[in-house]
Amino acid sequence: QRRARFAMRRIVVAASRRLFRGLREAVDACRRATAAEVLSVCVATSRRAATWVPTLKIAARGTPPRGVPAVAAFETHSPRVSRVLAQNPGAFQLGGTNVYVVGTGPRRVLIDAGEGRPEFEPVLTEALAKLGVEAVDAVLVTHAHVDHVGGLDQVRRLFPGIRVRQFVLPGRDESSFPATISPLTDGEIIRVDADTTLRAWHTPGHSRDHCCFVLVEENALFSGDNVLGFGTSWFEDLETYVASLRAMHDTAVRENLRTLYPGHGPVSMHGALERIKYYVDHRTDRERNILDCLRESTSSSSSRRRRRPLTSLQLVRRVYGPTLPTPLVFAAQSNVLAHLGKLASASSLDDGGAVVNLNVDLWVWRPVGVLRGDDGVPRPAVRNKNAASSS
Repeated sequence: QRRARFAMRRIVVAASRRLFRGLREAVDACRRATAAEVLSVCVATSRRAATWVPTLKIAARGTPPRGVPAVAAFETHSPRVSRVLAQNPGAFQLGGTNVYVVGTGPRRVLIDAGEGRPEFEPVLTEALAKLGVEAVDAVLVTHAHVDHVGGLDQVRRLFPGIRVRQFVLPGRDESSFPATISPLTDGEIIRVDADTTLRAWHTPGHSRDHCCFVLVEENALFSGDNVLGFGTSWFEDLETYVASLRAMHDTAVRENLRTLYPGHGPVSMHGALERIKYYVDHRTDRERNILDCLRESTSSSSSRRRRRPLTSLQLVRRVYGPTLPTPLVFAAQSNVLAHLGKLASASSLDDGGAVVNLNVDLWVWRPVGVLRGDDGVPRPAVRNKNAASSS
């Protein structure tokens, strides 16, 4: 007992020291922070809560971004695939979530289930009747965001006992899943009917549990939210997301994937490879835009005002422009912070200089000469985990 108390005392003392050290560093950072940095940090730290709270979701409803192509409420794209719009337009959902009816016979499967809007149920019922569908055997979930799984209860009411198939993250205890969920595995083959075969494919990035589906017979890809039919997508982890995009591109080339069925936006019947390549190139271009903004703001040829370091929120305004809708600022800042974290890592040091995190959310580009230490060896900045987290 004495040894246990002594060990517990040591643990408490060590934890207290770490806590006070962290508080002292936070206070020092706040003292150094500018008004612009405080504003940027407030937006960044609130983005997870504010992006998903009902008030912001309601504000973003019914207002898809400008220029989004109109999508019909119900449309058949091939002998095996029809699409039903989930009736949930918004800044994040574009015209709405695409719910796909897959198969050729009277028993089919759905890919995703929409958000659960009351307007969706009659549209889905009418679409299934037009297709001659008597039963839906399963719902295949691309990922567990509410705009893709919120309508599961509606589908269950229409088809009691329906199975829900969802990817299981490695190491997760399957016994914790509800009885109505049947876990999917990476590479699993789903036989919808004699003429329709799907292959599940774990493609993390937009979310950790994100899953695409390859329609083997038609060389088609259900891309979920990793690749949308219009604009670009939000992601949880930059490096994982880019790795998945490159894998999707390589698979599209290898398997000659032609059709892209996205989670939101119009279907691309013959441009799957081009659409995926655009996403890969876009992430590279976005990183170059951010780096160019930082270089310009710290260039010796710029005015003194523009030599000031920039916050992630200031970079959002410079890179995305002042017309970016307010609900999308949160997602854009998350993406910018992820790119800043990557640029500030040691592996991102180039011949010209490196990105340095001066404070909690204050970023600058410095030439190699400025970064050299007493020994003449360049010292790249180390990523600030508090500022550069993209989750």
